[in-house]
Amino acid sequence: MKHTIHRNRCPPLGTLGTHDIQAMRPSPTTTQAIATGKSTTSATRLIRSEMVSGCQTLPKMSSAHLTMAFKNEVVTDEDIDRYNLPFSKGGGRWWTRDAERDYYLWGGLVGNPAYDDVQEGRFFLYVEGTTYWVKLLPGKGSQSLRESPYIIKWDSVTRIEPAVSETKKYSQILSILKEALTAYGYEGQDDDWVKDPKVVISF
Repeated sequence: MKHTIHRNRCPPLGTLGTHDIQAMRPSPTTTQAIATGKSTTSATRLIRSEMVSGCQTLPKMSSAHLTMAFKNEVVTDEDIDRYNLPFSKGGGRWWTRDAERDYYLWGGLVGNPAYDDVQEGRFFLYVEGTTYWVKLLPGKGSQSLRESPYIIKWDSVTRIEPAVSETKKYSQILSILKEALTAYGYEGQDDDWVKDPKVVISF
């Protein structure tokens, strides 16, 4: 049975045929050993050696890398108490929540593009026990709900409080913020008018 050699993927040893070996571009000695059926110990060692050096295995990835953990949902009364949120219980307020990692984002765009000269995003981002006050400069995205896809742009971060001085920590906060904003999409809740908006983040 022939096994297709995919880029960055290694088939099991012992299942390789002549075409597979040729696809990996092994040395003439190894190709000859397979083609003539000489499954000797030395030939097997050659194959194994060249597979290790010439075939890269896929890195192990956690479920957090495979699916976006943040999602938009209605805040529960329990979470209002737990995080001391300034929401009325039963008010149906939405937030963008990663329950597994215990992160959340809420807020939105201040200012109407149709009437105001200046708009900015104002959000609260909760990460590892700290609530960050984040201000963002929006880019020029879609102007009509009829546009498809509806494009939302965030150009830069203008402020984060409390300030993060450590470079590695700051990069982590920005990375989480990007994840949250992507899931937040259009106004951070399900909307019948805007389906699958495209979020473009430039920072």
